[in-house]
Formats: sequence, structure tokens, C-alpha cells
Amino acid sequence: MLTPFYVASFISKVISRIFLRLHRIKKPGFSRILFSFWESFYIRIRNRQGKEMKIGVDIDGTIKDTHRAAVEVYNKELNRSVRVEDVTEFHLDRAYGLTPQQGRKLWRKLEEEIYSLGVPLKNAAEVLNDLAGRGHEVYFITARPGMKNIAKVTREWLKKHGFPYHGDNLVMSAQDKAKVAKKMGIELFFEDAPYHLENLVKNNVPTVIVDAVYNRDFPYPLKRIYDWREVYDLVGEST
Repeated sequence: MLTPFYVASFISKVISRIFLRLHRIKKPGFSRILFSFWESFYIRIRNRQGKEMKIGVDIDGTIKDTHRAAVEVYNKELNRSVRVEDVTEFHLDRAYGLTPQQGRKLWRKLEEEIYSLGVPLKNAAEVLNDLAGRGHEVYFITARPGMKNIAKVTREWLKKHGFPYHGDNLVMSAQDKAKVAKKMGIELFFEDAPYHLENLVKNNVPTVIVDAVYNRDFPYPLKRIYDWREVYDLVGEST
């Protein structure tokens, strides 16, 4: 018997191919309408199986205002006064006049401090705790390196700010989030970084964009949230 999930997965692959073809022949308007409709339908049909969802959640830029923390630390380190509003790209290199190599070196030096600072995005902890309390499985999946000091800082930040972290729902060093999501059976993924968004979409992982200035030109018209309270509708829950 064909289940709704099987049908949704099959149609997802077909819709993805149609979208890419329309995008190549420069029919972006129609392709956006088509893909937006399908993304909404796909999320909902997966949730109609009578069970709670497995939800994958990135950390930096998705539940945590990491850019603001990074600008604060960079300004102190470089004796600069760059504003958060001046940083319009995912990486901070251009805003500080750094080459990619210089940027990577500086980030490695400062990342532990950056990860320890910063506040949650509005309503993120509240909503994720609520969803976990209703039976949804929440997994924090981050590309942060898995060194002991970075993992420790990450765990402490999640606990400090009241996120539903309970010891075994944090995945570090997830450079290929699509692969991790598929292996874990993630049914809905929240992400902000364009590189990871593209990989998730191409591998048919239902994905929601958490809005940021650096992802507003992302070519795939996925569902986009501006406030974490918008998530309730996506998982079929009332507030």
C-alpha cells in the first residue's frame, strides 16, 4: 500500500526536477509559485501520518544571533567599529577587509568566544520547548567542529538559554547536513546558511529558511519564517 509519505517523497523528486528546468529556461515566476505550493503541501502531508515529527534545527543564525556576537568579538579583536547592519554576507571577511584565508584563520582563533556569546533569536527557545513537550523530537544539527571545547561551549549555551537539549540530541561537525538528516530520519529542517540550504533542497529534505539578510537571494522559493512562532502552522500545532 502506498503511504502518504511515499507518495509525497516521489512527487517531491518530480517537482524538484520541474523547478530546476523552469529555473534554467528563465521562468522564475511560475517555478516559485509551483515550488512554494509543493513545499507547503509536502510539509503538511508528512505530518498527517498520525505521529510526531523529527525536527532538525541548525544553531548559528537559526536559533542564535551569531552574527551579532561575531561582530562584537571581531570589533574588540581588530579595534574596529563595524555595525551588524554593515555585514550583509554570510562570512564577515568583506566587512572587515579580510581575505578568505585571513578570515578563516581569525574565525578559528575566535570561534569559541563567539559561540559562547550571543542571544537566542526571538521565541526560538519557547517554541522548541513547546514542540518537544508535545512529543516532537528536536535535534540540534550544527556544522561547528566537534572539538571538546567547542562541543562544551555549545552544550552550555543551549542549557543556559533553556533550549530542549537533553544530552543526546546534539550533532556536531555536520558538514553534510542533508546526509545527517536523511540518516536520522529528519522530517523538517530549519536552516539559514545558503550552502546548507542548497544541499538540503537538492537531497529532498523538507527545509524551512530562517530569514537572514544573507539568504534573501536564495534561488529556491522555500517556506521562510521571520519569527519562530510561525513554526506552529508548519507542524500542524496550534499556539
